[in-house]
Amino acid sequence: MQEEEQKLESKFVYRLIKVCYIIVFFLSQFFNYALLEKPSEIYTKNTYLNCSDGKKYKITPDPYGEILTKEEKSEFRKICLYGITDKDKIKSMYDPLSENYTLNQSEKSEIVGSWWTVIWNLLLGALIGYVLLNILREGLNYLFLGVGFAFNWLGIFKKWLIPVKFRNSPIS
Repeated sequence: MQEEEQKLESKFVYRLIKVCYIIVFFLSQFFNYALLEKPSEIYTKNTYLNCSDGKKYKITPDPYGEILTKEEKSEFRKICLYGITDKDKIKSMYDPLSENYTLNQSEKSEIVGSWWTVIWNLLLGALIGYVLLNILREGLNYLFLGVGFAFNWLGIFKKWLIPVKFRNSPIS
C-alpha cells in the first residue's frame, strides 16, 4: 500500500487533485463563515400615546423624534377622548382642545442570533464540505488515475458506514 501511494504521489494529476481539494476546502470554509449571519444588536424605537384616563396606544407609523402637526395632535386628543383608533371615523368627531395625552418614546435593543449557532453552522458546513469534497476527490482519482474507491478518509467511521458485504470488495 505504501509503495502504491508513493507511485501516485509521483503523478502530476494526483498532486493537482490534492492541491485543488485543499484550496477548495479552505475557500468553502471562508465563504461559509462570511455568509453566516453573526449575532447583531437590533434597536427598536416606539412611541406610545398615554391618555389621561389610563389608556395606552402604540402609534404607527412611529413619529419618533418628529415634530407633530396640528392634525396629529388633534388625532391623538380624539383617540384619548373616544377610544377609537380608526382614522376615518376620528376625522368627523369633535376635537377637545385640552391636552389629554402624553407621548412616551422608548428605545429597546435586543441581540438576534448567537455565536453558538455560528459555531454549530461552521462545524456542520465543514463536515458536509469534507464529505462532499472527499467523494469528489475519490471520483477524480478513479477517473484520471484508475485508483479504486478506498474511503480511507472516513477513518474509524468506515466500519460503521460501509456495509459488511462491501468492505472487502474491490470498490472499497
